[in-house]
Amino acid sequence: MAYVELARKPLQNWLREEFDVKYSEAVSNEFTPFKAKLSTQRKWEKEVWRVPILSNYERAVFSSHQKQVEAMYCSRCQQRTWKYQIFTPNLAENKDRGERHNCCLALHAIVEGNCSQIIFLTDDLRARRDYTTYFFNVFPLGTVWSLLDLITYLFVHHWKDIPLQSAKDALRDVNAADSGLTGTRDQRQPDGRTQYEESEKKLHRLQAYYNKVERIHQIFSQI
Repeated sequence: MAYVELARKPLQNWLREEFDVKYSEAVSNEFTPFKAKLSTQRKWEKEVWRVPILSNYERAVFSSHQKQVEAMYCSRCQQRTWKYQIFTPNLAENKDRGERHNCCLALHAIVEGNCSQIIFLTDDLRARRDYTTYFFNVFPLGTVWSLLDLITYLFVHHWKDIPLQSAKDALRDVNAADSGLTGTRDQRQPDGRTQYEESEKKLHRLQAYYNKVERIHQIFSQI
């Protein structure tokens, strides 16, 4: 997000002007290596929400749950098929802790009455598969957005100020930066077929969002 612009304004500036951004300390720690490289001089600590019992939420919610995994690849329809299996992650590891803690933070915010709806922003497709999809299927707290969704929303809200081509350029830049890998049953390097499939998915996804903003532009042009 740091290097993506929308209508000549950094996307991260749009985000923080539009929403009250909060994230867990675990996410802040993940940002640490990149903070010095980012052009923004904002105070990161203001957006960190520290909840002492977050680890209690994490153990209760994620110690063992069902996640969606690839079952097989159908050669006839050329599509992956999926199934659910019990997933017991090592919560002591730092891997994906930011994703888990942000989910727990969302739950705490709703339970404590700090807000009524959550927009959970993530482009980590593997962590989304392992944790976020399960979490929001169980807890109807709001919606999960990618950066592509954020750009589309901003185009709707500020359509008089954001040219269509600028929205499409931002969608292209975000889509190009996304690895697009949804993960497989293990952590081996993707083979040629998988890389081709993921590349095709990215192209189809980008075109789908192009179609959205073009349709939005067409509708608003008639109002």
